[in-house]
Amino acid sequence: MSSPAPACKKALTDATLQWPKRDRAADGIMGDAAHQKRKSDHNDGNAFDLAYDPKNGPDCNILSREVIHDARVTYVIWNRQIYAKDRAGEGWRAYTGSNPHNHHMHVSIKAESRNDMSPWPWTPAPSGGMGGNNNVILNAEYKFEDVRYTINSTVSYDVELSFDGYPQKVLLPVGKVLARLDSAQVFGVFSKLWWMDIEEFRKLMLYADESGTPLRAVWQNAQAMPKLARGVRTDISEIVLTRPVFAWHGNASALFNKAGGAEQFYLPNLSRATGPGRSDFARLVATYTLPA
Repeated sequence: MSSPAPACKKALTDATLQWPKRDRAADGIMGDAAHQKRKSDHNDGNAFDLAYDPKNGPDCNILSREVIHDARVTYVIWNRQIYAKDRAGEGWRAYTGSNPHNHHMHVSIKAESRNDMSPWPWTPAPSGGMGGNNNVILNAEYKFEDVRYTINSTVSYDVELSFDGYPQKVLLPVGKVLARLDSAQVFGVFSKLWWMDIEEFRKLMLYADESGTPLRAVWQNAQAMPKLARGVRTDISEIVLTRPVFAWHGNASALFNKAGGAEQFYLPNLSRATGPGRSDFARLVATYTLPA
């Protein structure tokens, strides 16, 4: 006999932890009699329904767009629309089933992901972490044209110049791991803004190791960064996103007479500890230091 997938149980449990007063009347995992008469992931316990209750927390208009990025998910149905990953090229399209799914959001997962207990977009951040109300998507209205980076009291430039062509605005999902070379001695707030996908960063590290070139020099050249002061240590930080956030994504330009070309993300929220530019959507995974 089938049973509820632990991953699906976690999804609903975490939603209640995040929003204790939410309405759970439309929640569900296992299929009812109607489901049993047809093919449904609910019958195998590999799907969950999350009740729509924006007054007390879950706004499925937002959550549906977030959870579809989760690697466990195969498709999502919400408010007469469906997004199936095996038809991703069609994006969100009309759903014509008998149930309009306007009182709950349906999420199906892969059978092999039943026991994957990774955080969901609404999973509360670990105690002591930098998480918050995960239903809030940061940077949704952020205009890239408004961004300028101040090098010092007299010099500044449009951040757009750091990208080769106009960057793309992308929604980074919960669980995304990013890394950066950090030297507050030189970059200050700047180091809190520019990040790389962890795998891309590791490629730079591997190249530095194989070529014998200091990592900071490889990073500066690929990311079009200003030259670091001599003797400055190479501090590296890795973070994982605990809530979805919009970022600007593209390849580095040849600014500062560097080669550029590296994939990069610009996260303006990391510029401050509090307020609208706060950094409470991620937690630190690791830090390590390489010699100067």
